[in-house]
Amino acid sequence: NRKEVRRQVRQGLDLNEDDFLVFTGGKIDRLKNTHLLIDALRQLNNRNLHLIICGVLTPQMEYLQEQIEANANIHYLGWCDAERVMNCMVASDLACFPGTHSTLWEQSVGVGLPAIFKRWPEMEHVNVNGNCLFVENDSVKELSDTITYFMNPENYAIKKALTQEAAKRFLYSEIARKAIEIK
Repeated sequence: NRKEVRRQVRQGLDLNEDDFLVFTGGKIDRLKNTHLLIDALRQLNNRNLHLIICGVLTPQMEYLQEQIEANANIHYLGWCDAERVMNCMVASDLACFPGTHSTLWEQSVGVGLPAIFKRWPEMEHVNVNGNCLFVENDSVKELSDTITYFMNPENYAIKKALTQEAAKRFLYSEIARKAIEIK
């Protein structure tokens, strides 16, 4: 029950239904660019914009803990099991992965989240039909501009509608069907 999961997760984080929640996660190392996402959130300075992070900070990135704790709009959950990660995605409005690949990219598309991904060669498969946008650079400004694009209700509605078709391509049943057809 997506509505109930969304309500429960948001209630647990003390978020309102109209707050805009961005999801990111994975092993938080320097190449994931989570630090840039945190800076973009700080730059946007919007009380209705929140970030949820499911993942573990590597020793190199532990300095972020202080920044996270200083910002009430960042919700760092640490390591989460698969069910909690999925629930957090369902509760979110946008996935944002501004760095290297994680299997969470495909999972976020499969859940039906509009998304921001860092453009990498061979990783365009997550863009099924315009369901996502790619950032080209390791730039806080580019990230904040792209998040702002998604926060516009008209832009968001268009991307959200596209995610439903994209999500179908990442269902295990669809992947299995294609694998059988190939043989």
